[in-house]
Amino acid sequence: MIKTHHRTPSRSLETVEVKSKFGAEFRRFSLDRSKPGKFEEFYGLLQHVHRIPNVDVLVGYADIHGDLLPINNDDNYLKAIKTANPLLRVFLQRTGIGGTNNAEPFWSLGKRMYYRFTGSCRNVTEK
Repeated sequence: MIKTHHRTPSRSLETVEVKSKFGAEFRRFSLDRSKPGKFEEFYGLLQHVHRIPNVDVLVGYADIHGDLLPINNDDNYLKAIKTANPLLRVFLQRTGIGGTNNAEPFWSLGKRMYYRFTGSCRNVTEK
């Protein structure tokens, strides 16, 4: 016997599903795409959902290409909400690992010492 399953959309296009990761823990929640609020509100919500109210974190997200980009102001936050289709993958990283406040963000290119000098730029119009 063949069973057919009819899927009804559980969420509308006006809802953004958020999957956030802090350490080894994942949390899921939804946001209204038409009224996302401000970055500070989102930041507070992430701290509340992960139960880390007094922990400073760096917030990043995976864009549609899989690149990790920061969310640190209203513009970046609104861009992340706008491009989420349908899931917004958010990653949190504690700042100040090892007692310092200059932890390397997980979306950075890497340590500068791993790059080598390949050449220089010249202005070809000068004689």
